[in-house]
Amino acid sequence: MTASQPTFRTLISRVAPGEIFIRGGRIEDLIDTASFTDVVCLVIRGSRPSQTERLMVDAIFASAADHGFVGTPTAVTRYAASGSGSLPAAVAAGILGIGASTAVPHLIAELLRDLAGDGGPRSVPDDRIDDLVRGYRSRHQRLPGLGHPIHRPIDPRSEALRRVAQRNGCYDGYVALADQLATRFAVVTGRELTLNVDALIGAILLEFRWTPEQIFGLTILALTPSLVAHGIEEIADGRPMRIIPTEQVEYPVDNDSGQHP
Repeated sequence: MTASQPTFRTLISRVAPGEIFIRGGRIEDLIDTASFTDVVCLVIRGSRPSQTERLMVDAIFASAADHGFVGTPTAVTRYAASGSGSLPAAVAAGILGIGASTAVPHLIAELLRDLAGDGGPRSVPDDRIDDLVRGYRSRHQRLPGLGHPIHRPIDPRSEALRRVAQRNGCYDGYVALADQLATRFAVVTGRELTLNVDALIGAILLEFRWTPEQIFGLTILALTPSLVAHGIEEIADGRPMRIIPTEQVEYPVDNDSGQHP
């Protein structure tokens, strides 16, 4: 008789009666000594962060504290909370609102990593970046990490993260490459776009060899406290079953038949 194979395999944790091990260490030791950022890095990446990495991830968490109704996930959370009255449903809906246009540090990380190639971020020539910009322009695509609907010409979160990166010796690699990208975009297109907070987050985490998938996971985690707060507030103080006002909705009419399609 053939022995059955395990259903799942994991290196993250091991649980037995009276024992919990996280990445090989006892959970009691984490409880005694670890910060939240320590635990996040350990669980997601398999090791505790260095002191510098901890400071930078802490700064990233602070940068994602809240952004009001500018981000789609917040609006989705509030709307779902008003209809469901359920905090888990509201937060889950907000997380599902994260995508290609909102919270994209992982996309700028992929771009910067590919741009740097084997030579690393400190040796990327301007003409390579110029070709990248022209390629995006020819395909009518937006470059992730550039531009913001409100924060012009600077994103205050980007400025603050850059200062923290410089103070902690984390600027001269991928963060500097992100700045170089913004500069070359302006040269090639004649337009100066804000280097937004997503670009700084992606660039900083690349310095510590986070993968784009890990960066995306951290982004979701960083945004979640804000979504929880908005869900709680909407359920407690908001309007049940919010409805978009009629004057904000357009119902096109078919010009030939006079009927709505």
